[in-house]
Amino acid sequence: MLAGHFDDPHLISVPPKFGQTLQSLTENFGDEALRQIALFALGKWFSIHTTVVEDLVKQGETHAALSTTMDATRISQCISILECVGSFSGSDEWREMVRIFAVEAVADAYEGDTGDED
Repeated sequence: MLAGHFDDPHLISVPPKFGQTLQSLTENFGDEALRQIALFALGKWFSIHTTVVEDLVKQGETHAALSTTMDATRISQCISILECVGSFSGSDEWREMVRIFAVEAVADAYEGDTGDED
């Protein structure tokens, strides 16, 4: 009964724990959490594609490199589109959470730096 669904190229799925994490972040930070996660994931995906393009060019696989470049271009377009989509809620709260994490990370790094460079 379910077999046909898994052959559908438009099937979207994530592991249940990740789905719960997304739900929790959305409840706490509104749809901005989904926007930011999507941009992060697309950025990672774009980075993988560009790395593969570089490897394919080095190997002389021009056709495969061009095909992968086209995919990277599509991902880049998706990123540009999402950057222009506003959120209904949570953007200020999300940015504040990110700011706190960044400040803590810098403070932790500074505390770990004793200045004793050898």
